[in-house]
Amino acid sequence: MPSTRTFDPNRVTVSLFGAPIGSGFAEDSKVKIERPTADWTFKEGVDGEITRSKTNSKLTKFTLYLMQSSPYNAILDKVRKEDQSNNDGIGPCFVASLDGAFDVFMAAGSIEGPPKEVEIGREVKVNEWVIIGAETSRTDAAP
Repeated sequence: MPSTRTFDPNRVTVSLFGAPIGSGFAEDSKVKIERPTADWTFKEGVDGEITRSKTNSKLTKFTLYLMQSSPYNAILDKVRKEDQSNNDGIGPCFVASLDGAFDVFMAAGSIEGPPKEVEIGREVKVNEWVIIGAETSRTDAAP
């Protein structure tokens, strides 16, 4: 028998560099979690034989979507600027569901750079902050 499940984005917590990000998220998205590198690569020889190679990559990317009006933009920009001046912008980052369905933790994440695009207009826009690091632990249901 089919059942109805509930997902509440307010029950997904994000913490970057020791600061919980509690508000100011974009209208449609809060955070995206990506593993840009596959677990395996494959090569096929001219004879059709296939060899797979394990990448052993733990590279993980969080993209945080904040409205331009969010005070957390200033916090992330401060971390980014400190990293530029003294190479001290590495810290713990995690995304977790409060119901225990998933969590992803990076012991040493860092900000890739400032938002690549900043648009000023009549309505508030979204800043995308990209944090990259090695995945330390993961409980799945997350992508």
